Amino acid sequence: MTHGPSRRRFVRASMSVGGLALLGCKTLNDQTANQLQNANTATLQVPTRYPTVPAKLPRRKNLSSAAGAKDLATFRTVVGLMKQSGQWEAWAKIHHDFCPHNNWFFLPWHRWYLFYFEENCREVLRQNKLSADFSLPYWNWPENNGVIPDAFWGEGNPLNNSTRYVSKGYLLPMETNSAEVIQNIMAVDDFLIFGSGRSASPRDFGTTGQMEGTPHNTVHAQLGGDMGTFASPLDPIFWVHHSNVDRLWSEWAAKHPGSILPSTPKPIDLSITDPATIDPRERLTPEFWRKFSLNIYQTASGSMVSATPESALYTEKMPVPYTYDSISNKGLQLADGEVPVPKSKIQIIHIESVNEQAVRTVDSQNLILSAQIAYSAELKPYVKKLLSGNADRGQLVLTIKHVPVPTDHIKHTIMLRFFANHPQINKGSSYSDPHFLTTLAFFSHGHHGDHGAAESLDFTIDLTNILPRLAKAGVDVSDHLTLGVVVVDRNLTSLPDLDFFKKISLRLDYTETEVGQ
Repeated sequence: MTHGPSRRRFVRASMSVGGLALLGCKTLNDQTANQLQNANTATLQVPTRYPTVPAKLPRRKNLSSAAGAKDLATFRTVVGLMKQSGQWEAWAKIHHDFCPHNNWFFLPWHRWYLFYFEENCREVLRQNKLSADFSLPYWNWPENNGVIPDAFWGEGNPLNNSTRYVSKGYLLPMETNSAEVIQNIMAVDDFLIFGSGRSASPRDFGTTGQMEGTPHNTVHAQLGGDMGTFASPLDPIFWVHHSNVDRLWSEWAAKHPGSILPSTPKPIDLSITDPATIDPRERLTPEFWRKFSLNIYQTASGSMVSATPESALYTEKMPVPYTYDSISNKGLQLADGEVPVPKSKIQIIHIESVNEQAVRTVDSQNLILSAQIAYSAELKPYVKKLLSGNADRGQLVLTIKHVPVPTDHIKHTIMLRFFANHPQINKGSSYSDPHFLTTLAFFSHGHHGDHGAAESLDFTIDLTNILPRLAKAGVDVSDHLTLGVVVVDRNLTSLPDLDFFKKISLRLDYTETEVGQ
């Protein structure tokens, strides 16, 4: 299969008021743009030959643990050395030029990116005659009530970044990264919902999955500055943030071994389906994803260092294998065994309902939207089956399509707080409300490689466990779904009018799957 189908072109919209307006401002400030322009990847010290695989796997550790604190101190040293040599900007340039977001390449590309960066850190330590006994630590967001670690603050500290919008002591919003939020995301049993949706190439747009929509996006957005742009690796906290994303993918894969690959879409009957109505992304197969050649970075000679998503499925089988201190020794135990052959789930039932103009009302002053989608006659019995607890293989997923993206990255601090079938939503409706679904944020900007900006994004929310919970609490969700959306931002005072949001649509997909051969 070729990489040909281009992404859907989004309708441009421009408003002069409101935090969701597409303002068309520059994404990078002049200083950051100059840093990237002058960066030279020829300075990178990534070894091409790796040492003998150790008997005991290196473990990436929680930076708040005693062992993790040692790696964090080494990280501070190596960041200082890389900033002195000019390597620091080179790594940020790689991310700016190649990183995939809002699609199914997001997780594997960043795993390889962290892998090569970690190897570069060890090489820098060796070059400076320091111990290369180092693993990249991770920042477990829910700890310490979401406070950004003190180690990343302080004038003259290599781990500090002066562009952040927040100051020492700032707490991340718990609705985006609490232990409960993470637990709900880890319960999702579908790679495309957990790790973002199908796309023909790394810089095209699929759907934004739940790990990416929050907490990944919200951490980037709330810290802001460099972290709010694709030059985010200029901020050292990027690396421990993404190390935690990678850790959670590892834990999720161990918890859902049957879902480690994207599912195979249900065959399309072209005798009853107009080919012009088919989104070409929906026909992309797990094999296409597994074998896709991801460009990680370009060498000084002009050649590409590339890798496939398939080769990143198991950290224990990377060129230098590793694991995490939160993963049990029992785990998958792949270090001394053969890599298991993952099998794709095949969709055997796929029913959908769509509402093309879903937004019904806008309360501009209170920053509230409402939208609704009814279940089609074909979908209703499957929803009933799900609510009764008799759909063991059933999954119901909500996709919010064409959500406008703020191109002024300062506005990326906006969060969207979603509630289901709330009787009277208001500006103060909290994530502790039983109708709460999730909080989502943006991480996309006006320079997305050759493919232009993401003027709108599609977000997915897995309702499989949420709707039965609401029904058990006495909420009637048997006929339709009403979404209440509170737009949260400390600088926002009003929203655009209803016309601005008319492009937003809602889609419900019910699927049942079986494991393929």
